[in-house]
Amino acid sequence: MSSSPPDPTVLFYAFPKTPDVPFLSPFCQKLETFLRYTKVPYKFHAVPPKQGPRGKLPYVQVKRDDGTSETVSDSHMIIRYLIENNITLDPDAKLSELQKAESSAWQAYAEGELAQTLAYERWLVPANFDVLTAKMFEGAPRLLRPFIKWSFGRQLHNMFWAKGIGRYSFEEVKVFGQAPINALTSCLDGKIYFHGDEFTTVDAALYGVLVNVLGNRSSPHFYAAVLEKTVLVAYVQRITAMLFPEYEKILKIKGEAS
Repeated sequence: MSSSPPDPTVLFYAFPKTPDVPFLSPFCQKLETFLRYTKVPYKFHAVPPKQGPRGKLPYVQVKRDDGTSETVSDSHMIIRYLIENNITLDPDAKLSELQKAESSAWQAYAEGELAQTLAYERWLVPANFDVLTAKMFEGAPRLLRPFIKWSFGRQLHNMFWAKGIGRYSFEEVKVFGQAPINALTSCLDGKIYFHGDEFTTVDAALYGVLVNVLGNRSSPHFYAAVLEKTVLVAYVQRITAMLFPEYEKILKIKGEAS
């Protein structure tokens, strides 16, 4: 008789997606990567972003032993909460203070500079925006779709303008995004994981961004840029094989150059 799976400790709320592709959000992907690596029992629920405590995703509900639960939002804060409340061991426990500082710096670089440029290409380049919104709003009434699309696009432009990156041309943004791709290639060359032979939290963050590029073709320029880096492709495939074997298309990718 097979044993039943453990009850989920974490209810994981994130954007909808199909099981065989990564999240469009690198932050949702980072969190699920961390949960799988640390073997925290969880259950995924697809929800709209407005349902999140801060109007953003992901967020979680963590069950306590006394039957109560606590809601925590933001992938970084969720990971901290799980570690500090002894729900999982800390993958970074063996790292030196210098290594932890390096992790923080590289995570900020990838989730800031690189993730922002990916989002720019995905949402502010008209051809990519048209493809994504056609899928997003296909369930909306046909007559309302143009208005919904226009309103959503205006919100995105305002958001990217406020962040600063929306004030640049896509040609300029390509330069911004190439720098972290080149830097990560140099940093990961010859390594299994960021700090060597053992997976740490920064790997969840880097994987969350990189697999997002390779698994979602909605950023075609940066998809090609990452595909040229066989070091990055191998890194993504290594973690995919370990934690997300259902991402079969990722495992079949072949790097094209360096």
